[in-house]
Amino acid sequence: QHKVEMALSNIESQVTKMKAGLHETEVSMKEAQRREVVNERRREIRRKRPHTEMIADEVAAALESESLQVRGCLEELRFSENKQRKALDRLLNQRQALVNDLQAKAISLQVDQT
Repeated sequence: QHKVEMALSNIESQVTKMKAGLHETEVSMKEAQRREVVNERRREIRRKRPHTEMIADEVAAALESESLQVRGCLEELRFSENKQRKALDRLLNQRQALVNDLQAKAISLQVDQT
């Protein structure tokens, strides 16, 4: 029973860490999405300029490069978030299995004592 309680405590600690990591990932994703919206807005403004100003300059190239970088970051963050959610689900399932095991052992102990 002591081993089960220690394992349960360990899982609780891991769940807390996973939730914190997931929150950090969500915050990073929101920031990256905000950057992508701002970047897209800037590119849209540049596309609406008169044709004499529509040249492929350093700023346009930088905006395009940043856009590609942000999209790559968002994809990585989504992958990481999905991975973290799956790991969290596994931990929660393990915790529930340990709780069920602990309850079954407590009932068995009560039956044995009577």
